[in-house]
Amino acid sequence: MTVMTGPPGTLLVLDYPGRRAEARIRDLRLDQAGWQLVHLIEPPVRHRYTAADYAAQLAARIPPAAGGIHAVLGYCTGAALAQHVAALVGDRVPLVLFDGTPVTTELIVREFKTSVTQVGGQLAADAADAALDGDMLTRRPAEAFAWMRDTLTRLAAGTLREDGVEEEELHATTWRICSVYLDWITFLMASRTTDWPEWGGDVVHIVSRGHAFTGQWPGGRRTFVRPVDSGSRELLTNAQARQRALACLGAPRVPHGVR
Repeated sequence: MTVMTGPPGTLLVLDYPGRRAEARIRDLRLDQAGWQLVHLIEPPVRHRYTAADYAAQLAARIPPAAGGIHAVLGYCTGAALAQHVAALVGDRVPLVLFDGTPVTTELIVREFKTSVTQVGGQLAADAADAALDGDMLTRRPAEAFAWMRDTLTRLAAGTLREDGVEEEELHATTWRICSVYLDWITFLMASRTTDWPEWGGDVVHIVSRGHAFTGQWPGGRRTFVRPVDSGSRELLTNAQARQRALACLGAPRVPHGVR
């Protein structure tokens, strides 16, 4: 693989910003090596159900890059959306993935069930699990999302009423709670619909110990797998992972005064 050279430039980052136990791409501290990171998945993000539509709204946020866009970085389930952004950017921009993971219907159903459990309890989750149709997710995603949204908001409103929340506060509080779950589910729905577009660039896949997806990445010109002796949660704080990332990026000059 040809590493990138020249002055520090811009890295586009797709790393879902919600709460999680795993470390984040920002924990690699690539900015301290001179790179400018642009985190594209920041609120507000409109609900879009296909990878192409979701990525298009993210790409519209890309600022003019004085040093050029040098790579697109994607973490875990954001890999597919990162690939779509790379295709929109063009110029064979490299795609650097960290534990890239395709999204399945089963994952979406599981995450929705977890959301329902946290909002309405286990009995509600069991009922929702039986009602959510994987075929509806595929063929009628807007309808599937509307059903999940209505289910979550109904359960959340009921729980809040039981907790004594006043009616005038109920709508805003319900939506504030549910939007956290619904934004995540929409992100997964969009990632799942990818057609793995070709864009002429290489893929560097930095993977933790035992990661399941280490073959040729679909749509990439070539795939370079770079294993790291780390658990998945700690991957993005691992010194070797940082070295792997900087090696493929060309290790730009560290700005004066940064250690």
